[in-house]
Amino acid sequence: MSDPGRQRIARAIAREPLTPSDLAARSGMTLPQVSRHLARLRQAGLVPAAVRTTN
Repeated sequence: MSDPGRQRIARAIAREPLTPSDLAARSGMTLPQVSRHLARLRQAGLVPAAVRTTN
């Protein structure tokens, strides 16, 4: 996990659950960049895939 952007995302979601849009806004990355980083983190088993439901 040598990419600084990926490290920032991992630290941010370790503190609190955030949506990809929240991560993009906080990190200054685009949503596609955040999505790619999250995919890599999921592949490495470092973050679970989260499912949001509405009641």
